[in-house]
Amino acid sequence: MPCRRKGAIGNLSSNAAVELYDLSGYFRLQRTCVDAASGANISNATFQQTTYSLPTLPTAITVMPRPPITFGRIDRLAVLTLLLIGLIVYVNCLTSAFVFDDLLFIDGQALDISSANWLAPQIDLPIKGRPLVGLSFVLNYSISGTNPAGYHAFNLTVHLMCAVMLFSVVRQAMLRWSQERQADSALIAVASALLWMIHPLQTECVNYVSQRSESMAALFILLSLYCAIRACETQYRGRWIVAAGASCWTAVCCKEIAAVGPMLIILLDATFSPSSIRILIRERWRLYATVCSCWIPLASLLYLLPRSATVGVSDDVSVTQYALNQSLLIIQYFRLVVWPDALVIDYGRPREVAWLEAAPAVIAISTVLLTIAIIYRRRPVIGYLALAVVLLLAPTSSFLPITSEVGAERRLYLPLAAMVVLIVLGLWTGADRFACYCRRRGSNALPIAWLSSPIATRGLTLGLVLPAALMLSLRSIDRNREYADPLKLWTQAVEARPDNPRAWTWLAFEFSRVDRATAKRVTGEMVSRWCGDWSVLFDAGEAYLCLHRDPTEAARCFRRVLQLEPDHAKARLRLVWLLAGCEQDELRNGKEALRIAQHLQEKYPHSVEVLDALAIAHAECGDFDTAIAVAEQALACSEQLDGIATKIRDRISGYRAHQPFRFDAT
Repeated sequence: MPCRRKGAIGNLSSNAAVELYDLSGYFRLQRTCVDAASGANISNATFQQTTYSLPTLPTAITVMPRPPITFGRIDRLAVLTLLLIGLIVYVNCLTSAFVFDDLLFIDGQALDISSANWLAPQIDLPIKGRPLVGLSFVLNYSISGTNPAGYHAFNLTVHLMCAVMLFSVVRQAMLRWSQERQADSALIAVASALLWMIHPLQTECVNYVSQRSESMAALFILLSLYCAIRACETQYRGRWIVAAGASCWTAVCCKEIAAVGPMLIILLDATFSPSSIRILIRERWRLYATVCSCWIPLASLLYLLPRSATVGVSDDVSVTQYALNQSLLIIQYFRLVVWPDALVIDYGRPREVAWLEAAPAVIAISTVLLTIAIIYRRRPVIGYLALAVVLLLAPTSSFLPITSEVGAERRLYLPLAAMVVLIVLGLWTGADRFACYCRRRGSNALPIAWLSSPIATRGLTLGLVLPAALMLSLRSIDRNREYADPLKLWTQAVEARPDNPRAWTWLAFEFSRVDRATAKRVTGEMVSRWCGDWSVLFDAGEAYLCLHRDPTEAARCFRRVLQLEPDHAKARLRLVWLLAGCEQDELRNGKEALRIAQHLQEKYPHSVEVLDALAIAHAECGDFDTAIAVAEQALACSEQLDGIATKIRDRISGYRAHQPFRFDAT
């Protein structure tokens, strides 16, 4: 690759200026003569190791604006091809079901447009702090209700738009900054977008509805890059700057990962421009200020709607342990990029990882980072793409713990774009060098003559890309079918990550729809595997209570949780309900329920759920007057909760009739 040439400009008249731009290895000269009347001219310009002889300039020269690069027929054909192939590969995603987090909030209560639940949910749902994603779900719900097809159609549309934007970004960048690849820029761009679009790792953001936040943020990050590249043009520069800033603002309203968008734009300029940082800031400060302003709404969202329950350091997950977990997962990510065989919907929570176990991965990643730092100076294109991968993975796969999920394949959604472009450029460069080798042989034989032509470079590149695209497409189609069968999906998750108790919980849930006996055995296996983990035992108790309708086993699990974690409020609350309101006489124990409920009230005196449970315990002990008084206190605290208030009123009516509360747990 041509290197940058810098040096002194000599033999210039005082009224003439030469501005040299070195963009990824080629030069563009802009010449300005201020004093036309004097007939001043530029005789020559001398640079380090290279001398450029310039012709005598006419008496009047003006700066020519950089012409806009617009899409032509070949670009429209490439976009249509991408859309057609994307529809063929992903059309069967429309039959996929809701899975995992989708089942937790896609309902009329969470997505009611007349309420603010979707804008500021009380718990850490996938839409919390992501208002545009929440709005998309509200619109989806108003159109499709709980029909999964409408949600998957939206996700697919966003994914296809991302592929088109990736093609546009690569195409514009190569036309503007890579002279030796301009003729093949469309081929390289469409090959990169195609492989990225149909890669099986991308199926999660299409089929797993809740994770559209990843693809929506990626769409606007790519759009901001495209607008920043177009802002190099003199024509409509201000409009492109405004569009880039608006894209960054929109991206941070979709997901926090968009904070790296301005860094990618600034790094793009720093990589391909020969100008110093000072000159770049002076010439492009409006663009940088506009895109970096997106950090203001991002900081506001993080402050007003923090995801404190799932993000941040906790007693269970330290920064060091999370980083060790990520070192192992990053190696797994890169393996899946090359060979996407064992895809997993849920990697579980962070676990304890010994230094010795993670040492090979840490050494490998450190070596890669050092190599990137060295390559960046010598091969800026390779360095930029590698640094883009690092920047995009850093927020979720470095040191900031995400306690709810140690890893996820969707985190590779946008980093995969940089990896694929790097791979395609490598294939094209290899094919081009092979053609150069054939030309050096100088043979007139037909095979050698053909292989030395530019057509051979494109043919060899396509010969490598198309078989890979076919295999990736078949794997993606098969992965879409797996999302249509949640039981198979969670069976694979358990087989791939048997140390993930949450996968076992969801497997039991899916089995409960078809085979309740097998579902109960799965839950029993959970209890035996993690008999000393109170969080797993609590989930097992919930499964016994809600799925298997076995209050006795549920109470046993909750008692074990309290032995391991005496201050577990939810386990105490569930136990109060079972001991005071269950219809099974052999399980009820009013005095124990009252003791547990009173202990809860001391810590949570104004909790509606605690006051309601305390009233149920008093009624079970026969103290209906106290039960009515406590229930009315709970009713006063639940004025904003219509559903709970109605149930409490019904229970108060029963207390006045001297009837204790009962629920059927079987």
